[in-house]
Amino acid sequence: MTSSKEFKWFGSPDHYVQGKNILLNSADILKPYGSKFLLLADKDVYKAAGKKFQDYLTENGFTVAYTEFNGESSLEEIDRVTKIAKDKSSDVIIGLGGGKTLDTSKGVANALDIPNIICPSAASCDASCIKLSIIYTEAH
Repeated sequence: MTSSKEFKWFGSPDHYVQGKNILLNSADILKPYGSKFLLLADKDVYKAAGKKFQDYLTENGFTVAYTEFNGESSLEEIDRVTKIAKDKSSDVIIGLGGGKTLDTSKGVANALDIPNIICPSAASCDASCIKLSIIYTEAH
């Protein structure tokens, strides 16, 4: 029998989809995950892409609540957003933006045991490829 020390483990998303204009063509992809979304993004990403994405989802029959990301992937931020997701009865969290936003959305999804949709705002962001979250203190 082989020891588990001889194996390497890799955690990754269950599904990975990419393509041109994917956000505004994602309704059919997202339907199996739920219908009440909490969209987490910072104000700049929301202004650049999030509002249009939220409107698209709403037009396609989803309920979408936007919550502004406060800038730090911390236990306090995860707790704050988790409370909002509970209050909104969200059954999916969507993280839209950079690594800290996405790491926070992973923490919220884990806390609530709900699906997490990761939408990175840069191709260089590796948060979309791993299941781990980097957690900081509020002081970084």
